[in-house]
Amino acid sequence: MRADPASLGPLDISPADFDWAQFSRLAKGQPWRGRNAVITGGTGFIGARLARKLAIYGASVTIPTRDRRQARKQVHPNIRLIFWNPSSQASVSSAIAGADTLFNLAYDFRRSGEANLALYRAIADAAAKQGVRRFIHASSIAVYDGWPTEDLSEDSPCDGPGHPYKMAKRAMERDLQERVRKGDFDAAIIQPVNVYGPFSAMWTDAIVERIRGSGIVLPCEFDGLNNGVYVDDLVDAFIAAGDLQNVGARRFIVAGPAPIPWLRMFSAYAEACDGAVEIENWRPSGVPQQAAGAAATLKRRLHSLVMRAGALLAAQIGAARVMALRTRLARNRGGGGQPYRPVQEDPHFFLSRAVVDAARAARELCPPVTDTEEGLSRTKDYVAWRLRVTAC
Repeated sequence: MRADPASLGPLDISPADFDWAQFSRLAKGQPWRGRNAVITGGTGFIGARLARKLAIYGASVTIPTRDRRQARKQVHPNIRLIFWNPSSQASVSSAIAGADTLFNLAYDFRRSGEANLALYRAIADAAAKQGVRRFIHASSIAVYDGWPTEDLSEDSPCDGPGHPYKMAKRAMERDLQERVRKGDFDAAIIQPVNVYGPFSAMWTDAIVERIRGSGIVLPCEFDGLNNGVYVDDLVDAFIAAGDLQNVGARRFIVAGPAPIPWLRMFSAYAEACDGAVEIENWRPSGVPQQAAGAAATLKRRLHSLVMRAGALLAAQIGAARVMALRTRLARNRGGGGQPYRPVQEDPHFFLSRAVVDAARAARELCPPVTDTEEGLSRTKDYVAWRLRVTAC
């Protein structure tokens, strides 16, 4: 491969390296020609994918970044990376100047929920000051009180207590709705479920790393469901939201065509690692709510610490180097570690058969088109490719 694993990231991929060629073919015409879009969080997993498609559609795309090295990159003729200082309101306003559509995907897991809320407010203030017409905000399915164990729609309760990420994202939604009522701009709120696919750190790379290290073990008769969405379907929903007018901070849950059985996803990832799921002869049963809640709370706290540590390391040495290091560590363990047992680690999450209602997004934005088999096939291709590159 020509790609350098030390610098590899979503914005670095060329059509010859992975599936940007297929992605480009799916983008027909240039319906965004003459429009100026700013994407905060545009160097990340979802933002980079969104930037590429908007550029293919003819938009002039600006991506603010804190990394001066990133700001010097030229990744596409229609994409401009600029340096900004999010702690400076003048710098934020300058980064957003000239945009008719703002896609706000910025969320820094290295910082607290309060710090991320302050960043959002700085971006929203600048958008109002600069005359941005459409503000498309990335929220999360995690804002709902019943996630992940209850069937959900946009009308489900969402103002109960929760972890800092939930509380910060919900506070952003409320603030955005108030700004729309005041007439600052029009807005849409996108609430993705679990987003998988190429470069998904949480729902692809992290799971693959654990399977690659020591395998995966699941119970028999395991029928938990993953409310997942393939990244390109989410990107299309963001773009469709940017075309809406007078949406009034309406919320849209974005999911795939159907829930994905966790067993099917884990099996696909194991196959991509030249392995297979091991089935143990025990059946999962209902977990007492108190115990499940405590386990889930501990899991979230540990996951938050791991995410922050990984993000800090990635900021210093690059995300690709982090993955390369993890892959080498997993390979060096030679299968001697404990296998990944997701159901035992978080039964509250992986045993859930709750389903989200994404009909509003399918009806008013665009229907998802990537079914389970296509999404997992493309993701398996990515996993195999990425493991080859990081092994170089």
